[in-house]
Amino acid sequence: MAKLKIIVLLLIVVLITGCTNKEKIDDDIPGEKKISSISFAEGTDTFNFQLDEFLLEDIKIEVKYSDKTKEIIPLDISMISKSDFEMLFTTGTYFININYEGKTLQALIYMNWGDEIISSLPKI
Repeated sequence: MAKLKIIVLLLIVVLITGCTNKEKIDDDIPGEKKISSISFAEGTDTFNFQLDEFLLEDIKIEVKYSDKTKEIIPLDISMISKSDFEMLFTTGTYFININYEGKTLQALIYMNWGDEIISSLPKI
């Protein structure tokens, strides 16, 4: 009976150890395509838009992967905070943070109306 208890205890230990190491194995799958960096497809982090014509999709993100491939992704609402999104409904100059799959970029947005051009930086 004591041998049976020892065997059951050893099986439980092996199962617990196997479950905790599985996550590390899954993270390091050979040949898995991972994001190595993101940048603005336009080559600049400064954008000048007319408020009445602006669409989030006007800003494009270039995603570079570990396998040397690239992809252009249009900005969408899930990539910015609610407060950054709400700023884009008024004229002004704003810094917004863009998050994509754990990587972050910061953009400087000049939001203008008609012929009005805003050239001052926001107050910090």
